[in-house]
Amino acid sequence: MIIEEKLRHKQMHLKQVIDEYNLLKDKYEKGKIENRDEEVNAYGVAKNAEAFFTVIEAQELNPVEISGRIDPYLSIVLDGKEQSTYYKEDTFNPIWNEDLNL
Repeated sequence: MIIEEKLRHKQMHLKQVIDEYNLLKDKYEKGKIENRDEEVNAYGVAKNAEAFFTVIEAQELNPVEISGRIDPYLSIVLDGKEQSTYYKEDTFNPIWNEDLNL
């Protein structure tokens, strides 16, 4: 009786794994069909793909003006799209903690 119960439990668990596998497989196949005509760049990345960046901080920046002042920002350019962080006034160690999407 104990062995039967353990077998029944394992079969139920195995059935759940098989069901989840079949769902994922169906989702994958559907995605392949939907994305069949998608354009990709030279690296195999979809041209309409988005890139997400988290800009945390910079440390020990050098002044670029003669006065010694600095108002740093970061700009990311990818495939002709550009996004920038906010300016941080008078700091050589700016902390942005900003998310940029391209």
